[in-house]
Amino acid sequence: MIIKTKMTGFTLVETLVAVAIMGLVVAGATSMFFFVLKGEKKADTRIKVKQSGDFALSVMSSTIRNADSITTVCDGTQKPSISVGPTTFAVSAGQITSNGQPLTSSEYVISTLNPFLCTRYPDKPKVVTITFTLARVGLTEESTQQTFQTTVSLRNY
Repeated sequence: MIIKTKMTGFTLVETLVAVAIMGLVVAGATSMFFFVLKGEKKADTRIKVKQSGDFALSVMSSTIRNADSITTVCDGTQKPSISVGPTTFAVSAGQITSNGQPLTSSEYVISTLNPFLCTRYPDKPKVVTITFTLARVGLTEESTQQTFQTTVSLRNY
């Protein structure tokens, strides 16, 4: 008499195929996870560069707009610094400074050497155009740069 027993379970081949498929899924998920983290870091760096540049631009704009006078010669040429009343804005050691104090973080470098353009028109207030590029230098995924520009005219002239 032959007794037939029903065997349950998976064969070795089935188990190996399942492990291989699981390995591919885990590898794909891990790769996607690191890709998202890298993108998040780059976006975070861009946001910080924008905030730093916007802050510097805001301080300079409001100071120039409310100044009584511009003591720098307004001859229509790009300049590395501008004196507005008691305040002097300048590019020093790769940063924008206000009376020697940095307006931008040391993590960022300004790549424009002459960011200030002062123009004088007859019977109109002096106009200052500020243009600079702020860059974050570092690892490839952290490198980014952004250009900032604004034109400000004096209220009091």
